[in-house]
Amino acid sequence: MTLTEHIESLVGQITEGWSTDEDGKKLPFMVVRTASGPLPACCTYSTLGVSDVPLSSSASRKMIRQEFCIVVRNDQQLLGVAGILQQVGLMTLASETAVLRGQLIGPFGELFAGSKMEALYSAIPVYFPREFAQCDDARLGSVVFTWLVPISAQEARFTQELGWQRLEDAFMERNPDLADVFRDELNLSS
Repeated sequence: MTLTEHIESLVGQITEGWSTDEDGKKLPFMVVRTASGPLPACCTYSTLGVSDVPLSSSASRKMIRQEFCIVVRNDQQLLGVAGILQQVGLMTLASETAVLRGQLIGPFGELFAGSKMEALYSAIPVYFPREFAQCDDARLGSVVFTWLVPISAQEARFTQELGWQRLEDAFMERNPDLADVFRDELNLSS
């Protein structure tokens, strides 16, 4: 199975893709958008080709082939999500290091105009069918999909201070809409 077949069979048909940045510079990978997502009224953005380069794990000697995805509500899909994934993909390739579960990317300031979300949290793609987390690509072998969840600066500080497990526990307890980039930040205390 190819990565494209994997995405389309588990998430939905790819309807759009970007292979250049906003300045027209060719990227070493694509970002694609599906018409649907793992939840009603949502779509999925995913990198496609970051996994061409094996990345080292900071926790072991293992080499990881990795792609990234973000889920957003359909009415929020024009907010620069593709550009965010392009930046994450380029940063990851430049570092040659995989982004592991619980890692934070940012905070960078406002990711989406008018949103409190300033960082990305690296998670297992639990909103998706279980099989989505890993693809056995015919050319590359095992490829993992990492879900990047937009979070607030306060949620990022909480994660840095108390650990990613506590943030995931808070997500489980309070069940926020993690596809809504304009959601209220969780009221967390450390």
